[in-house]
Amino acid sequence: MNALKDFDTDHLIQSAASGDAKAGDELLQRYRQRLRRLVQIRLDSKLTARVDPSDVVQDVLLTAHQRLDDYLRARPISFYPWLRQIAINRLSLRPKQLSSLQL
Repeated sequence: MNALKDFDTDHLIQSAASGDAKAGDELLQRYRQRLRRLVQIRLDSKLTARVDPSDVVQDVLLTAHQRLDDYLRARPISFYPWLRQIAINRLSLRPKQLSSLQL
């Protein structure tokens, strides 16, 4: 089953690289819940009252969408680790910047 999912992800990456916007959107949405769990776990407990993990995830997906062409050209790492790194970078912002992510 995991090999099938990997194949499907690779297929979406290839389609997105060929200009299929729908495949790019599907690729990003596929990891939404996984990113949300990551953000919930790593979000500083002092910020949880001011920052909704969904806002951080939305910002991560927006950033990934904007940078998708760069990723598709270079593919420096596997797709989810790339998304995870964007999320970790967002979570490392100063608290004031992070709490302003209201989208």
